[in-house]
Amino acid sequence: MDFVTLLSQYMDGYVVIIAIFVTQMVKRLLPTPPGGSRWNDVSGWPYRILPFIPLLTGVLVVMFKDAWVSPTMEWDDALTKGLVSGIAASYLYRTVKVTIFGGGKNQESEGGKI
Repeated sequence: MDFVTLLSQYMDGYVVIIAIFVTQMVKRLLPTPPGGSRWNDVSGWPYRILPFIPLLTGVLVVMFKDAWVSPTMEWDDALTKGLVSGIAASYLYRTVKVTIFGGGKNQESEGGKI
């Protein structure tokens, strides 16, 4: 079986889009460092939790949609599908952010610490 076919069976594309959107909205609400751009820079502990937002969003949306509201699958299957969708959303969010938009500076990378 092809890897893309296998991945598409365990991933919900709409959940990936929702997770990327929610992550971007959370990023917009986070505090920015002094003198930083409002749209690109994030610092401190909020920056540390940002990679987990798509994963958490993916799991919660799939669990809510597929296991609770319209039970089309068991809880463990929904958890697996949510994890895979969240991981895909996290990867795609980071890939698009870095390759297309050029990422953004943060306090840790400006001081030479990553």
